[in-house]
Amino acid sequence: MPPDSLPSVIAGVSLDAGGVLALPSVAEPLERRGVAATPATVLHAHHAAVAVEDARFRGRTDVTDGLGDERLAYYRAFGHALGIDGDDADALAAELDEIARSGTPWRIVAPGATEVVGALDALGVRVVVVSNSDGTVHRHLAEMGICQVGPGPAGEVAAIVDSHVVGVRKPDPAIFDHAVAALGCERSATVHVGDTVAFDVASARAAGLGSVHYDATGRCTDDDHAHVRSLDELVALVAAHRPAPSA
Repeated sequence: MPPDSLPSVIAGVSLDAGGVLALPSVAEPLERRGVAATPATVLHAHHAAVAVEDARFRGRTDVTDGLGDERLAYYRAFGHALGIDGDDADALAAELDEIARSGTPWRIVAPGATEVVGALDALGVRVVVVSNSDGTVHRHLAEMGICQVGPGPAGEVAAIVDSHVVGVRKPDPAIFDHAVAALGCERSATVHVGDTVAFDVASARAAGLGSVHYDATGRCTDDDHAHVRSLDELVALVAAHRPAPSA
């Protein structure tokens, strides 16, 4: 792990939503093709597809996500990661794109998502969610039993920063101004955790935050930022950057 990529003490954590806490709702079209759409399977396919797309976006300043041809390319790569190729991969991409247009594309709970906020809270770490979304991410995360702002049945976070609500999207680093304000932590003691380099790592770094790349398939070979392959690994990483308990 690069020694200068994380603060010595982590006081606040920003979590991406899609690809970290929630996964695309693809069960029906995959199962019709004989693929078991378990959370672990979908996590693997999503991160494999994101890695392919991420390589296209490196160093670009005109990056968008979830739009037009870029979304279709992501879905084709998603199918390829599951062994779906040729015309069927194109058909699957079109079908998944239609699901995305319905407004509820990220409703599979990612492995470890319902436990991670509580685990970070137990370490004394404040948590926010920062997501490029459509104004509904707070409702979906609560319905999925992942988190909500303030006390409730799921993990408690200080804020859910939805790009549609605040008017700025990653990779614009200004979105993290809202996260830092809600956390009440110094930027130098805050890390953002996301599944892309182009949208998450780069924008967090530009905002003055530490960055952790959640790369479940281990494809990223960059050595200038930290990596984890599961949310359990994330909790262990954060724990290693917390003060020792008082005697």
